[in-house]
Amino acid sequence: MPEDHETGNEMRKRKGREMRAGLRPYPTYPAKKVGPNFDENGKYIYPEGSGFNYMDKLNPDSEWGGKVS
Repeated sequence: MPEDHETGNEMRKRKGREMRAGLRPYPTYPAKKVGPNFDENGKYIYPEGSGFNYMDKLNPDSEWGGKVS
């Protein structure tokens, strides 16, 4: 191995030291999703008719007292 070889762990520690010293910018991660499937707050908009209504799945005649069947 070359003398100046740097392992992955040494590289992560070096980058962290550089960020704390102000020599390297901290990474930014966009938390808000954009696009036609997301609202103004970045939350996913489910398509019409997807999923099910829990109350429709209840069976009142069940011996377990109306649990989902």
